[in-house]
Amino acid sequence: MKSFSLAVAMSTLLVIAPTACTTGRSADRAHAEEAVAKVQEQIKPLVESLFLKTKALEADYLDLRAVANVHAFLPDDLQLSHIQKAALYIQLALQKASSQWELLSIMEDIKPTAVQDYYTLRHKGLRKALDETGYDISFVKLYQTFITNADAQKHITNALGVIEEIDKIYVQLIEAVAPLVRKGLPTEV
Repeated sequence: MKSFSLAVAMSTLLVIAPTACTTGRSADRAHAEEAVAKVQEQIKPLVESLFLKTKALEADYLDLRAVANVHAFLPDDLQLSHIQKAALYIQLALQKASSQWELLSIMEDIKPTAVQDYYTLRHKGLRKALDETGYDISFVKLYQTFITNADAQKHITNALGVIEEIDKIYVQLIEAVAPLVRKGLPTEV
């Protein structure tokens, strides 16, 4: 009789033990998935806005390049040089924004096991883009002071406004992904 009750107790433990051990993990996993879903929902409109700002910056960049092309046939090659250099830094900011948008637009395709690593890398990438774009803004403003062409000034001013709006989006994205950044790793770039 004792062996029968011992066998029943052992089989009951074998049935209950795996569910008891995984229940905590399931709750943790559900909580993590809920946190990821919340962040992704918060990020989605920011990523869409980043895309639209990137397209607006691209239009200003192309317009500025058109002004530079007109200056290529004028005798003042110093103006052309300043316009081209300003366009170069605008293009660098555009490339950073496009790259960040591409990397953030695939967030739904990331494996659940890699989500925390992905957002840790995005956090670092966004901080780096924010820092580097600050330098781009400084250089564009520097060259803008030497440009006398009204059309170039207009396109540069528009582009600077868009870049500053993109920087604000970077800051919002950095704050949004912060809860998913892997703890214990350096977040500074």
